[in-house]
Amino acid sequence: MYEKRDEKLLRSSRIANPRYRGARNYDATIGRWMNVDPLAEDFYGASPYNYVGNDPVGQADFDGRDFRIDVIRDKDDNITGLKFSSTVYIQGSGASKEKADELNKDFKDNYGSSKKIDGIDICIDINYVYNGTKKSSDLKDDENLLSFSAEDKRSFVSGNTGAIYNSGESNRTIFHESFHFMGLSDRYDDFTADKWRPVKDQTTVPHKDFGNDIMGSNSFILSNIHYQNWIKHAKLRANLGPIKAGPFFQIPESYIESKKVDTNSKGQLQDKKGNWYRPIKK
Repeated sequence: MYEKRDEKLLRSSRIANPRYRGARNYDATIGRWMNVDPLAEDFYGASPYNYVGNDPVGQADFDGRDFRIDVIRDKDDNITGLKFSSTVYIQGSGASKEKADELNKDFKDNYGSSKKIDGIDICIDINYVYNGTKKSSDLKDDENLLSFSAEDKRSFVSGNTGAIYNSGESNRTIFHESFHFMGLSDRYDDFTADKWRPVKDQTTVPHKDFGNDIMGSNSFILSNIHYQNWIKHAKLRANLGPIKAGPFFQIPESYIESKKVDTNSKGQLQDKKGNWYRPIKK
């Protein structure tokens, strides 16, 4: 009875009731975000409380962090090339300049060649740099940080930082987590914490058609659907036109991006046939 009365009092008095949404707090009572966006200084032409570029129907922004998109056009203003880039600093157990050099070579061998999709050349460029003292507060536009640990746990990314376990011995794992920085989602369902399941079923299960993809399995392959999602997302940004910032204009040919590129506003993913679906379990 008291809980119901308190809820009624809360609603009637319109007391702020913010809820944490990853990079900012949202007050459903007044329908407003209560925090300045983490990257507000990069977008002077928009409200510092802006969310998903004022497109909540078509976009989702879960962590407020970023990577860079560079757009190349021909003389007729058609998009002919796209470059998606980020710098990833590594530090901790197993991290070194030699490890960064190894990662850069391995990344170039697997993803260094540009791909032509729908007449557009796409280049993916992640530059790994060893820096043992870099802090998350030091990170600039399109910079991210992975901390290596000797512990045997599961690697993860949150915002523009992440943890890589087993001293970073698996380059594939490092690339997988780095692609999260680039806006890609996991393409598997996770049942590892379901202790009620038989032990053999406490595992991860790739989404349909992603059993041979780096975001869904132990493969190094980056499927074309990821490139197609990057293209669609970049075209949307490029078509928004120049953003007015006081007496100046931001020329929309290089962007700092902060959104997932493969989900809609409901957090749904798209399969290779273009159908939207929600993963069974994240």
